[in-house]
Amino acid sequence: TVSVRRSFAAHVPLYICAVVFVGATLAVSVAYQGRVNFEASRYFLSRVPLFVSAALMIAAIGQYFKLAFAGSRSPLKDFGAWLNHSIHFDDRPGKIVHTLLTVTPLMISFGTIKSIIPLIAPFSWDPVFDRWDRMLFFGYRPWELLQPLLGYPFVTSTISLIYTLWFFVMFGTLFWQAFFAGGARRVQFLLAFSLSWFVAGNVLALMF
Repeated sequence: TVSVRRSFAAHVPLYICAVVFVGATLAVSVAYQGRVNFEASRYFLSRVPLFVSAALMIAAIGQYFKLAFAGSRSPLKDFGAWLNHSIHFDDRPGKIVHTLLTVTPLMISFGTIKSIIPLIAPFSWDPVFDRWDRMLFFGYRPWELLQPLLGYPFVTSTISLIYTLWFFVMFGTLFWQAFFAGGARRVQFLLAFSLSWFVAGNVLALMF
């Protein structure tokens, strides 16, 4: 609790974003009779222990062997001291709590507004994008030209797998910055992350 109180001030901008995002989401969902969507937040929360455990395991193995090769007389004891220091270093418990309390509402807001976009602004840009595709590809839609090359289950599955890899990059970077990084740039990153999801993921999605 001391760490949470001590690190609260640095996270005020994130709490402001969370309040604004949730307030806007509730207003929009009530106005258009949409339902609150928790799918994205559940996905986010389910990934937290996986990524954090993986990071701690990699760091722990590296540190243990570092101590062993450095000639430590009691690498296990020294490792325990390092682990305790790492857990409490730089108000890490507070950082974890504040990140979860601010990013989780962001995911709820994103998922909710995304699910009710058709109620707010039907996909009126789709015909425009379709015409642009035909102009760029000489009267064809891109999939018509790519289908002979990519229209096989193995190729499609491989592309799908490659596409999903960005989730690991995104969440890996998020958890690294949120739980293990320090300094002002950490909060700057989290603010940019939050605004990207809400502005690009919701506001621009509504516009286009």
